[in-house]
Amino acid sequence: MQFYRPELLYGLLALAIPIIVHLFQLRKFKPEPFTNVALLKKLIVSSRKSSKLKKWLSLITRLLIITCLVLAFAQPYFSDSKTVNQQKQIGLFIDNSYSMSLKGQNTSLFEKAKDELLKALPENENFNIATHDQTLRNLTTNDFKSWLYDLKYSPMSLDLNAILTKTQSLYQAQNNQLNELVILSDFQFFKDINTLNIKDEYNYHFVQYQPIEQTNFSIDTAYLKTSAEQKSLMFKVSASRQTTQSLPVSLYDDNTLLGKFSLSFDDEKQKTYSFDIEQNQILKGRIEIDDASLNFDNKLFFSIAEPEKIKVLVISKQPTPYLDKIYNTERFDYKQTLIDNLEYAEISQADVVILNELQNIPKSLKVSLENYVENDKVLSIVPSTDIDLNSYNDLFSSLNLRPYTSLNSNTIKLTSIVFEHPIFENVFTQNVQNFDYPSFDSYYQSSNPQKVLAFSNSLAFLESQNDIFRFNAAIKDNSNFKQSPLVVLSFYNLALQAQNKAQLYAEIGQSNQFNIKTQLNSDEVLSLSQDEYKFIPKQNTKGQNITLEFDENPNSPGHYAITNPQNDTLSQLAFNLNRKENQFNYLDLSEYSNLNTHDSFVAYTQNLMESQDIKSLWQWFIAFALIFMIIELLLLRFIK
Repeated sequence: MQFYRPELLYGLLALAIPIIVHLFQLRKFKPEPFTNVALLKKLIVSSRKSSKLKKWLSLITRLLIITCLVLAFAQPYFSDSKTVNQQKQIGLFIDNSYSMSLKGQNTSLFEKAKDELLKALPENENFNIATHDQTLRNLTTNDFKSWLYDLKYSPMSLDLNAILTKTQSLYQAQNNQLNELVILSDFQFFKDINTLNIKDEYNYHFVQYQPIEQTNFSIDTAYLKTSAEQKSLMFKVSASRQTTQSLPVSLYDDNTLLGKFSLSFDDEKQKTYSFDIEQNQILKGRIEIDDASLNFDNKLFFSIAEPEKIKVLVISKQPTPYLDKIYNTERFDYKQTLIDNLEYAEISQADVVILNELQNIPKSLKVSLENYVENDKVLSIVPSTDIDLNSYNDLFSSLNLRPYTSLNSNTIKLTSIVFEHPIFENVFTQNVQNFDYPSFDSYYQSSNPQKVLAFSNSLAFLESQNDIFRFNAAIKDNSNFKQSPLVVLSFYNLALQAQNKAQLYAEIGQSNQFNIKTQLNSDEVLSLSQDEYKFIPKQNTKGQNITLEFDENPNSPGHYAITNPQNDTLSQLAFNLNRKENQFNYLDLSEYSNLNTHDSFVAYTQNLMESQDIKSLWQWFIAFALIFMIIELLLLRFIK
């Protein structure tokens, strides 16, 4: 017979307690002189014999009760299998992603998994453990339990094949031992998995925890939308399934309530809401919803800093006065330069670049523009009437734009406005049908469906693709468009798209960069802090421009102050948790072969015992303890 918890056998020392008590009860009687004892002698002898027998029987039953209870808690077993003494290697993966915070029957899936581990961990084993963000090897059972108490949720999240790879790396499988890999998870998935990264030398056990079905609401994203007249905060709230519920939403700047309203879902799964912002900055912005399902996606932190001037660089063949007039406002840092005088370094520093009626695109300019567009900046292209088609089409090809074929010299009018396009959205109080149509002496044909302004033949005059805006006709000496109000709205609002790209927050666990302007000495660095937590991120300094890079830190959502060595707060950065953990998509493990699936860790340990032909005996010792208790009660009642 063997024991799972042999250290509990020290409890047999408790057998000394009833023995000591019994010895005190068996002390000899002290004789007392009495004159008339003749009639009592027979009774005294009989009582002493019966009392001794009763005490001895009671002592034996109590010793047996204690022995059976101690043995039961030590979990005795015996086995005819050779594997019971075979060396085991156990690798455990514990899913500590935020999807495990969903409620099960009584508690969260994460707490349920921890409770089962604490109750059913085999004793006297060494464990190799992995989570989404940690790896530990050769932990004893006691060390494992201590670590498990402090285990928290992680913002990181691995897919199943990455989990399998990480778990397999915990130890090297050996032919002469049991190689156990156990994964405790809800097995949420984000994309279809056709094959699993499974190796034959391991025994895989998947313990799947399933949440109670419920509707979860989430604040998914927020972004700025800026027009000439208004700045709005746009945010999206989604539901895990179609619903007609109403949801309370609050908007804060630090502890100041900016607005509170109800968001109604009309049998939908997503709603977009617009909140007009009157102030120039909201440094510690926070959107909150009240939802009892998942908590981590109920808040979205953001920071809107005082907007800087939008840097507009116009590259022209000849001076263009109408553009000077459009951008001569406090909102823009405007510069027009001739192509022959262009300093290419200025391109990377600009927020908006406008190629204004150039005859050809030099190779060096093409390369600079490719790098510029990769940084998600705004580019606008206005062709001339005598362009070099090859150089332009080379640029269009590198930017994934459709090429020009030839110049159409027929006069045509601009007659159509796409009012729903972002640069015209909310600009007009109503859809204008009759206006003074600008005319063009020539144009380049384009069949791009993403039109902003269109000619009378439905071909695009102004088209957009991501942050690239292409005009398909010359403007300066080719039309009267520069006298139309549309020219101001078009160029002004396309430049404002650069401000809409302001980064309000970053996602934890992703590679992020923030740019800030400040003056530091060569040996000084910037820090980020939140309450007592403080760290120094990676940073690259070029003059007064400092680029902060984030990867592993921070690991908690919220606002972080950027401080210099003098502890002056320069700005605020907001970080949020990735929202993919709120997708209620789970793997059907029955679709995969060669897997051992269990609904609890206890079920896995029982399966392990059965596979080793182990016969547990603790139930028998509990039964024996109960039997001996009944015997003792009968002894006390019927033996006088």
